[in-house]
Amino acid sequence: MRAIAALAVLMHHAGHAADKYGGPMPLISVTDLGRTGVDLFFVISGFIILHATAGRGRSCYDYVIARVRRIYLPYLPVGLTMAFYVFVWTPHDQTSVRAWVASVTLLPVGQTALNVAWTLQHEVVFYGLVAIGLFSGWWRAGLIVWIAAILLFWQSGIAAPVGFQLIDTEFLMGVSAWAAWKSGHRQTMLATSFALCLLATGMVLIGPRLGIDRSGPIAAAAAFAAILPWLVSAERQHLVATPRILVFLGDASYSIYLVHALPLLFLLNLMTGNSWYVILLAIGGAGLAAGVAYHLLVERPLLRWKLG
Repeated sequence: MRAIAALAVLMHHAGHAADKYGGPMPLISVTDLGRTGVDLFFVISGFIILHATAGRGRSCYDYVIARVRRIYLPYLPVGLTMAFYVFVWTPHDQTSVRAWVASVTLLPVGQTALNVAWTLQHEVVFYGLVAIGLFSGWWRAGLIVWIAAILLFWQSGIAAPVGFQLIDTEFLMGVSAWAAWKSGHRQTMLATSFALCLLATGMVLIGPRLGIDRSGPIAAAAAFAAILPWLVSAERQHLVATPRILVFLGDASYSIYLVHALPLLFLLNLMTGNSWYVILLAIGGAGLAAGVAYHLLVERPLLRWKLG
């Protein structure tokens, strides 16, 4: 699923480039569906972070070090390079300190130089909330308070900070999928999946009427979360076997996500004027190749480092 999410986002951006620089693309509505790859990533994050932490006997220090290794070590080479490129090499009229801080730390204090890093700001806030909940012993109550805060911000009309926007409920969907799977009870899994399917249906039918932004992607996230515990159970019972290529691309998914758009900076000037399908294949192939290379040459070696 991580591989599918990364490839979906890649094709979404490649499709927009092809449509913009190669003429109207008949498949744009298909590649537009790739934006839900982000929502799938959020659902998976909610599932994995609880699976890797809850009941494992880890200390808060171990948790923080593990998150720093996984998020920041692969990100910083790309994030810092893009920050220097955007803020120094091609400076704007005003480059705020907040933009620098956001680009380096991923704290939600400004816009990051790397466009896709906005999702990492949501991830970082979610990891912080999970740490507070898990290591205080009140994670279930904390999740209820968190979702209540999201709904209050939405109802109030006040601009919600990162971590308290409706899109952040997708992490909770992943947590719900994990809790259902962890219970080991088929009835619990059925009830959770049914509730998530109802949520998905409601988002499609009445979400736009309620003025919910991204109601479609949120509905997709609910559908992803509904099937997630069943897929995990099927894999554990050896009822399904994931092809090795998808396992590898899943391992490389973070790198693909981080760097897939960088070839756009160099190829678009060369590709402009070509047919949309030439640009789509070139940008998509270059983005995939760049992500795999970054995974093998940068991410893997960095993740071997021991912190703390």
